Amino acid sequence: MVSRSNPYKRKLTNRTILICGEGDSEECLLKQLQNLFKTKKEYRIKVINAHGGSTLNTVNFVLKYPGDFQSKIVLVDGDRPKSENNLAKQKANSKNIKYLENKPCVEALILSIYFKNDKYHQWLTTICKKEVKKLVKDKKIKELNEFVVKNFTKPKINQFRAKIKNSVLSELISIMEGDV
Repeated sequence: MVSRSNPYKRKLTNRTILICGEGDSEECLLKQLQNLFKTKKEYRIKVINAHGGSTLNTVNFVLKYPGDFQSKIVLVDGDRPKSENNLAKQKANSKNIKYLENKPCVEALILSIYFKNDKYHQWLTTICKKEVKKLVKDKKIKELNEFVVKNFTKPKINQFRAKIKNSVLSELISIMEGDV
């Protein structure tokens, strides 16, 4: 007979953090950062996907998401009109949701890390999304996940982080490391 641990004994976590990405690209990047940089076991991170739309849609998605979370964070693209982004940011701040805006989009960050060059933050969102689509064969979610897992190693991300100061990437890694 196999010995089992006490079924009544519950593991307690000190905190649970909810991080919501605006779309598939954000979710892939967040999950890879979680796999690489989350080392502390006393907290849990749940990564979810708002499945596109606007920045306000992402904030509303987090507000409606069920569960008791110590902190909530949204990662959105900065390619929407300024008025829309400001409205979403105000709503997030009023509801104690940390609002991280990547300019122009997370695809620019993906390209920057992959090619070790920060020039992509000056490109238009549509061009960045097309370039990522080329890299991952029509940007199906499975291929994007495989691409991110294969090419975004901890040393590569740390090397990019040291070379180019990206506040959104640094903040995400700090969150994954438990510095919330």
